[in-house]
Amino acid sequence: MGRLTLNILLSFAQFEREIISERTKDKMSAARKKGQWLGGRPPFGYDVEKDGKKLLINQEDAKVVREIYKLYLEGNSLLKVALILNEKGYRSKQGASKAGKPYGGKKFGVTRMQAIIKNVLYIGKVSYAGQIYDGQQAPIIDVETFNKAQEKLKQNRVERKVLKNTECTGLLTHLLHCNTCNTIMFHTYTMKKGTHKYRYYVCTNAQKRSYQACPNKSVNAQAIEDATIECLKRILSDKRKFKDPTKEMEALLSPIWDTLYPEEKRRILKILIKEAYYAAETKKLGIVLNGSDLRLEFDIDLKQVRPLNKWHKEEEIEKEPTIRRNLMLAYHIQRFIDKEKISSLKQAAEWRNMSQVRVAQLMNMLLLSPKIQEEIISADNAILTSIPEYKLRSVMNEADWQQQGQLWRELVKDPA
Repeated sequence: MGRLTLNILLSFAQFEREIISERTKDKMSAARKKGQWLGGRPPFGYDVEKDGKKLLINQEDAKVVREIYKLYLEGNSLLKVALILNEKGYRSKQGASKAGKPYGGKKFGVTRMQAIIKNVLYIGKVSYAGQIYDGQQAPIIDVETFNKAQEKLKQNRVERKVLKNTECTGLLTHLLHCNTCNTIMFHTYTMKKGTHKYRYYVCTNAQKRSYQACPNKSVNAQAIEDATIECLKRILSDKRKFKDPTKEMEALLSPIWDTLYPEEKRRILKILIKEAYYAAETKKLGIVLNGSDLRLEFDIDLKQVRPLNKWHKEEEIEKEPTIRRNLMLAYHIQRFIDKEKISSLKQAAEWRNMSQVRVAQLMNMLLLSPKIQEEIISADNAILTSIPEYKLRSVMNEADWQQQGQLWRELVKDPA
């Protein structure tokens, strides 16, 4: 009878817990539909009222929020907006949790910028269970500005395929950290001419807050992996410390290591290594073994890999001669038109924040003969820099390619 009574009491207790859970969810849902704040850290631009149920505008932070929308709609990328704010000394909202743990006060990054621009709280709304309701807080941004920002986010969004790193994962994935930023360095790669694969590890902080924010930037994957394995072998070779080596240790130290598949090497390294840290400034690699908090440091010299991302490419493109940049942009617009991502020159003008006449002038670059286009792409920068853009228009207006070639040679010979 005692066991039966206990089971009955436990059943009633479980039933009561479920009832309390449902009532709590219903109460939270009702409060959210009324536009009340449900608690937690207040969003940037707001403070919480004393009763904890309503958000009040923080005027100083609200100015920054308005500036974020303004800068983004002026044609700046999310990263560029974050860099401008950081240069002005703005930082994320500071505060302390109920336990007294401080938070915030950090530099802005791409993720934070996107979260602010997409947050419906700033137009006086609240989101709950996929639905939008009127909020009790005052808006910081007007609806028209908010909608324009969402439209621009939509236009700039790149459709991403299945993550390429699922097919090519580095041996130090989730193990390698940037010593300066104390963040993970993630593995990625780029393909050149469709045949050559270049692997490297990139600091998460550098990727989110620009490559100027981190001295590590990115490192050659093969070099850092080889250096880590070599240093690990030096550690494990000390028989005084490891009298009874495990199978994983023996595999790493034996000639069989080079014949193992990358997946098996990755598994062994995760068993042996807790964390690895790399510092480009001091050229030091730190390794912490599993089961130990002791950090062992080694002097290494790695060649840094140039980061190949869209922001770095934009910086490199700015260094190119004007007529070469214009030709590249014309090809870029034409490719978008061919793929039906852009339907007209008017849409291209809005996308590039240019006049329609200016876009038409750029597209005329494609009327140049293939030989001239090839020379513009491959010619010496000093020669192209000396050619004014307006003088190239007379070449584009000529329909005969031979005549174009003659005008082009005269222009190159005497650009002034």
